[in-house]
Amino acid sequence: KQWYQRRVAITAGIKNEDESSIDSHKWGITSLWRYLEIGGVDVNAIKAKINAIIIKTIITSVATVTSLSKANCTYRHTCHELFGFDIFLDQNLKPWLIEVNISPSLHTSSTLDKHIKYGLVRDVFNTAGYMVPDPNTKSSRPSATDSPKRISTQLNTEQDDISDRLLYFNPGLSLSTDEKFKHSAFAQRCWDANFISTITDRLTPDDARVLMKFEDEVSRSGDLELIFPTESSSKYLKYFAHPNYYDILLLQWRKKYAKDPQKGFTRLQKMAENKFQFQRGGAQNGSTWLRRTTHKPVIKTSTVSMDTKRTNEKPGENTRKPAHFTKKEKSTDCDSALIPLL
Repeated sequence: KQWYQRRVAITAGIKNEDESSIDSHKWGITSLWRYLEIGGVDVNAIKAKINAIIIKTIITSVATVTSLSKANCTYRHTCHELFGFDIFLDQNLKPWLIEVNISPSLHTSSTLDKHIKYGLVRDVFNTAGYMVPDPNTKSSRPSATDSPKRISTQLNTEQDDISDRLLYFNPGLSLSTDEKFKHSAFAQRCWDANFISTITDRLTPDDARVLMKFEDEVSRSGDLELIFPTESSSKYLKYFAHPNYYDILLLQWRKKYAKDPQKGFTRLQKMAENKFQFQRGGAQNGSTWLRRTTHKPVIKTSTVSMDTKRTNEKPGENTRKPAHFTKKEKSTDCDSALIPLL
């Protein structure tokens, strides 16, 4: 899930037909920031506080939204929502949340409204990447057991369009056993910062699909600003009852390639060229999360001698040799590249 915000307008007093004016009823948010900067206000600090309010508010609804999405959305791609946050700045310029509108008005009654809301609608549709599934698939929608090859036949699309269709409209690409193992491993150690930082080291096909869609979405976002996940979003994980695997994946991806985004794009491009995102099985570079060690645990022994001859025993009565007790020390000696379940 990605969260964006587009600061729209501030209400002041008289009708405004000029998008750059600050002497009227509504101000464009850019005009507000410019006005505050002229007054010596730290605008970036205010923006950061507003972003924090939005992120924390959305986090409180994650459990409900996730549950409803799973119940009502056939495809992960078709899940976008536009919310309207009403923020109040007090006399100290501290932001306060007034309310969240689940159906914010897109009605336009002025030139300023058109300038702001037309652009907002454009960016929302472009970010969502609005696509209509092939109507021919309604009566024979791919099942979770179908293979990618079978699904591409059912979609009945041109070859150039198959990759997008498989990537976005394919409930048949469910998690493999190996991928489920990786999800489970990171779910159990989601609070271990050092451990979760390794989540992008060896990507699975499912990871690749999610990251490709994410980067595509961000590239289409226009004037929308991505506020979660970013390279500095780790501080918000503590507010989740239990962080989602994909939140961790996207957060660590952004952090890893924050200074060199092109390096991340190139990595995904190479996967796409090999159609790695449609493969079934383990992670890239040939390693898997479910690989089992083929060698048995090494048993190390040390011996302790004990003279069983007692002082009251008669000579020659005890002919046994001194007993040797074995102290076993097990060594799991596992492949260091594997992350086992705890």
